[in-house]
Amino acid sequence: MTDPEIYQYQNYREFLKDYYLFQKSKKTGFTYARFSVSASLGSPNYLKLVIDNKKNLTQENIIKFSKALSLENFESDYFEALVFFNQSKKELERNFYQEKMMRIKNSAGGNLGEQKRLEEFEFESISKWSYHAVMLLTNLPDFRESPKWISKKLYGLISEEEASHIIERLLAIGLLQYDVNGELKQTYRQLKTKDRLTRLASRLFYEGLFNRVNETFQLDHPNDRELGNYMVGISPDQLPEIKKRARKFLDEINQIALENPNPDRIYSFSFSAIPLSTKGEIRLKELWQ
Repeated sequence: MTDPEIYQYQNYREFLKDYYLFQKSKKTGFTYARFSVSASLGSPNYLKLVIDNKKNLTQENIIKFSKALSLENFESDYFEALVFFNQSKKELERNFYQEKMMRIKNSAGGNLGEQKRLEEFEFESISKWSYHAVMLLTNLPDFRESPKWISKKLYGLISEEEASHIIERLLAIGLLQYDVNGELKQTYRQLKTKDRLTRLASRLFYEGLFNRVNETFQLDHPNDRELGNYMVGISPDQLPEIKKRARKFLDEINQIALENPNPDRIYSFSFSAIPLSTKGEIRLKELWQ
């Protein structure tokens, strides 16, 4: 196990977990309590509570953690921005801290190297629906490596500048490449994301996708789409089986699609199960807090 580098992370709890496991493997006497002593924390188990998402970090504890983690200069700044990025509830704040993280990484410059920049590109590519769409468009027989064509093909939901940027990024991380005929093609038929990127990337991906679904709803002919909804009551013990069957169904759709060598359109098939009621009792005044 290698020493985790803060710039590779989009979730500070995952970073702290990897840091703890690395220190544990290197130092037999390393414990949560030992970290608390080095960070001047009152609770001997505080690090574990933070890793397990049972505690958040305050501004004061961010400073204490940075010192205990031996973070310096840009690393410390990045850690602070990362904490606020993960803990912020408002999208405006999250966007602010995500941009700040990017600026700090750029300021760190040569200390990051090409591998770190590709890591950043990778997260960007898997967390935005538009990257997946452009990648799939390269499989269409009439595909043209033209930002104008791509933008028009995607209902104008991305600009020509965005299309050009996406192609550049996908080429940089190897998700697109030129074949022997000099044509742009998708490198892998299916993608699997790294575990530490999956949760946040998935959330951002679906947020963007669902926003675009609302925008395109009026653009499609009813015959070109399929929408259905069941509003049901279930128990918590039923949810794992429902998820299992939904994933199996989507896998079957994916396999059917992969069997088609000449697709002419890009579709998004999604299953959503969103709780509409809370667990247990709730008083009316709580709804307005």
